[in-house]
Amino acid sequence: MLAGRGIAPATLARRRRLLGARERQLGLLPTPRKVLKVGRTTGVNEVAVLLPSDEGARSAAEGLRSLLRELGVPRVPVVATLEAASRYAMVIAAGDPTSDPRVGHCWELCDGARVELAPLGPQGYGLVTARRDGKLLVVLAASAREGLRHGFATLRQLIVQRGDKPALREACLADHPSFSLRGIIEGFYGPPWSHQQRLRLLDFCELYKLNIYVYAPKDDPFHRERWREPYAGKLLREFRQLVDAAARHGVRFCFAISPGLSMRYSSRADLTALCRKIDAMREMGVDSFALCMDDIPGELHHAQDRRAFASLGDAHAHVTNRLREYLDRAAPNTQLIFCPTDYTGTKSTPYLKALGERLRPEVLVFWTGSEVCTPVIDGADADAYGAAIGRPPLIWDNYPVNDYNRNRLLLGPLRSRSADLHEHVSGLIANPMNEGEASKLPLVTVADYLWNSEAYRPEPSWEAALLQQAGARGYAPLRYFAECSMSSFLYAKDCPQLGAAVSAFWKERAAGTAGTAGTAAAALRGHFARMRGLKRELPSRLANRWLLEEISPYLDKLAAYGSAGAACLRMLSHPSAAARGKAERLQQEAAANPHQMCGTLMDGFIARALREYGQGMPCP
Repeated sequence: MLAGRGIAPATLARRRRLLGARERQLGLLPTPRKVLKVGRTTGVNEVAVLLPSDEGARSAAEGLRSLLRELGVPRVPVVATLEAASRYAMVIAAGDPTSDPRVGHCWELCDGARVELAPLGPQGYGLVTARRDGKLLVVLAASAREGLRHGFATLRQLIVQRGDKPALREACLADHPSFSLRGIIEGFYGPPWSHQQRLRLLDFCELYKLNIYVYAPKDDPFHRERWREPYAGKLLREFRQLVDAAARHGVRFCFAISPGLSMRYSSRADLTALCRKIDAMREMGVDSFALCMDDIPGELHHAQDRRAFASLGDAHAHVTNRLREYLDRAAPNTQLIFCPTDYTGTKSTPYLKALGERLRPEVLVFWTGSEVCTPVIDGADADAYGAAIGRPPLIWDNYPVNDYNRNRLLLGPLRSRSADLHEHVSGLIANPMNEGEASKLPLVTVADYLWNSEAYRPEPSWEAALLQQAGARGYAPLRYFAECSMSSFLYAKDCPQLGAAVSAFWKERAAGTAGTAGTAAAALRGHFARMRGLKRELPSRLANRWLLEEISPYLDKLAAYGSAGAACLRMLSHPSAAARGKAERLQQEAAANPHQMCGTLMDGFIARALREYGQGMPCP
């Protein structure tokens, strides 16, 4: 990883070590920037919520109240005055202490001065707790709506179940994000997410402090091939629901359109059609748009465009600037993002040179890194691409997307994004898998990195994400399953635990030591039994039925591998034609399931076992 501008590598390493203890003690995701104090865990019987003066923050406060009620708190009233709040054993006050006297008074009671709010910025917040006259006072302070929402998301995680009753983990912290723009782009090929899946992902975004969702599914015909045609009927109603839901969750809804396969860039009619499509979304309240020219031919293919423009880059700059000008007249505060045809690499091209010279500076530009799926993204590469386009790029991170291999899940944590990357880019938006629920596991680690990149460590983040997504009962079986789908272009190892057991088995067999007590063969049998049993175990321990539906064929594949692996061990320990026949039959059954698990590990183990049939020392 590169050091930040002016930050020595040793300093960055030391910061990561220092940020590892108290900040992770609370188990919060994303990891908070600075935890000043961790207090005790207090049972919650009744809570009064002081109504935030900011209208936009009230929906976040309602989310917290709903959670408290779900956990069994019988009384969670909203109060407007300090006098009314004083009647309750616990009070949560939220707002700007400099502009809301009620919050200011509570902030002083909690010695809020120990948290400097000004450096935290509009997305940051401070959280303090104090006991006064036997009562617990919790104050969430922020200078802007975004910060209040992020603070409420933290409070939602600080409310825990202790036994059969809810409790609050007391803490004092100052928190703000590394990246200002953090989010998800539904930008893959293949089946788009369902409407309900999108709604669930918007709630996920709020909880994990992601602040933008980009609608850009390649296989939505009205997004790409039939881009001129309007959305209507059910599709239009669903868009309204999504836009409203995004607003409630504090997530910016960005509508993307991809006209490059057929658009005539010099055509007034096509530009009008583009603006009309944008207007339909703008009327619903959408204030962010993306114009995507990715994955299209790299040259002008209409004769009128070849006459009007010197190059494709000139044409794309022209259309984007005209759209920006239109938005300036219609809605000046609207965000516009552009995805170029040359969206990858670190060297300038004639296309990028034209964009850099002509594209208006306020337009954000997507970049996937040095490759389409980039193993390492750092500040130096971002600066190189940024120099070509004349602005810091907005990263379109193609992890954990799996549209290039629809029979594989990528469930490992985000890796190899430098701690200082936020200083070189305008933000990072992750492209998930077609499986929206399964995507949440790696996306939690993405959110953790984006919020606090200096403290980010892949393995602890992944473990915490597993616990949050599966709960205590589901953690162990989901972890085992996810470890069998960890490998990707970010991480080459297949199933670390199973791989170690397979290696130990072959080493033991080659040494002729099989048969001793506690052999590697016995350990490997245990793994194969676990693989077969996950199909029954996970549904009994995991509450997320949508996730179970998505991973069901992968559980079948894992069970088939477990059966074939066990048969191979039996064949090697008790050689016979029948044993070999069974192993071959189960190998074929596993191969018939196209879904991929364990990388090449299990296929390699089974193939080697069949080759070694009848040779070497039998194992029990």
